[in-house]
Formats: sequence, C-alpha cells, structure tokens
Amino acid sequence: MNSFEQKILASYSSTTIMAGKDEAGRGCLAGPLVVGAVILPKDYFNPAIKDSKKLTVKQRTMLATEIMNVAISYAIETMSVTMVETLNPKQASIVGMQNAIDKLTVKPDLILTDAEKLAPSYHYQAIIDGDNLSQSTICGSLKFL
Repeated sequence: MNSFEQKILASYSSTTIMAGKDEAGRGCLAGPLVVGAVILPKDYFNPAIKDSKKLTVKQRTMLATEIMNVAISYAIETMSVTMVETLNPKQASIVGMQNAIDKLTVKPDLILTDAEKLAPSYHYQAIIDGDNLSQSTICGSLKFL
C-alpha cells in the first residue's frame, strides 16, 4: 500500500480491508468494457506500479502476474458491447464495477474508485486521478489483471 492509501486507511478507523477498481475500454466503441477489482495486502508496495498508459506491454504483463499472485482477492467483470450500448458507457462501467466488487472472495470495508460513484450500498471513496494516486485502483485495471 502506498502512502496515499495509508492516509486514507488511517482516516477510517474501522476500515481494515480496502479494494481498488478501475476499468479498461470505456472510451472504446469497438470492444467490450472490462472492469477489475483487487484487494492487495497492506504491506504490499511495488514502485513499478503506475498508470498502465505509462508502462510497456512487457511491464504490464510482468506486473499482472505479480499482482494476481500477491492479491488477497481479485475479480474481473466484462461488459459486452451490447450491454455498453444498452446502458451507455458510464452506466455500464458502474454496473461492471459493482459486479467485480461483488465477485471478490473477501469483502472490502472500503472501495477506492477512479473518480466514479457507486450505489449507496457500497462504502467507497471516489478519488480524482485515482489511477495515478492509488496503487490498488491502478491494479484494478484489466491492463494489469
């Protein structure tokens, strides 16, 4: 967990398990939308993890393997093109996020999102520029998983 996440965790006294989530393909009109959610161990930190757009394919592949091996839990949700067209990209992203979170085998106390709001039943914090600030949010992208 990076220092940004440590500060967030410290501000929630009852929070012990934090998940991050992000999506890939939201701006794409030709393919599905894919959302990942991940819970990393509190003591895990890798300075090589950054916004996937700043990494090579080889770096993303190596980090994906590492993240899947160290994650407490991770889940991937794919929203079909038809679903994206039916709901719209933003709404499909939200539904995908919630589905991915629901698939986690360990339930988080707090979910960090990349500036996206979830349903009121989810305890979350929407972080502006989350895919640059929060290691868990960055790892929630399919580009890693």
